[in-house]
Amino acid sequence: MSKTKLNCLNCSSDFLRATWDVKRGRTKFCSRNCSFKYHKGENSNTYKGGWTSSHGYKKQMVEGKEVYEHRMVVERGLGRKLESHEDVHHIDGNKLNNNPNNLVVLSKREHTIIHDRVGEKNNKAKLTGDQVIHLRKLHDQGLNYERLAEYFNIDPSNASLIVKRKTWKHI
Repeated sequence: MSKTKLNCLNCSSDFLRATWDVKRGRTKFCSRNCSFKYHKGENSNTYKGGWTSSHGYKKQMVEGKEVYEHRMVVERGLGRKLESHEDVHHIDGNKLNNNPNNLVVLSKREHTIIHDRVGEKNNKAKLTGDQVIHLRKLHDQGLNYERLAEYFNIDPSNASLIVKRKTWKHI
């Protein structure tokens, strides 16, 4: 079997490939691992200046590392790297809007306070304060967590947390 000497596009090492592989077009990479590394980020045929992470933030490849775009924008504006106790907050709540005017540096504590608002001020709340009071009264009258959950369209575990004042403590 004859072999052909080739050069890997990713790691630049020389490698030998069987003639039948060369005829099939397998000439660019010494291994599947090098192929995967090469096609990540800018070399990917689906790359359009970055991608969105599973948490909804834009990411980019910079010097071979994945970085969050909003952090990169703030670091450029500050002229320094962010410190470990600093977070970047999107003022308008849109994780994809990385305009410098929409980004502010906060301490981790400040950022947590903003995102962990309580009760109706929390934009993820499914109940109002009046509904919480009503839920607790219904539980006192004998309704179980499953029935309460059905009635208020919430999970039974959330009904339990509300009744036990683990959540909605302020009411």
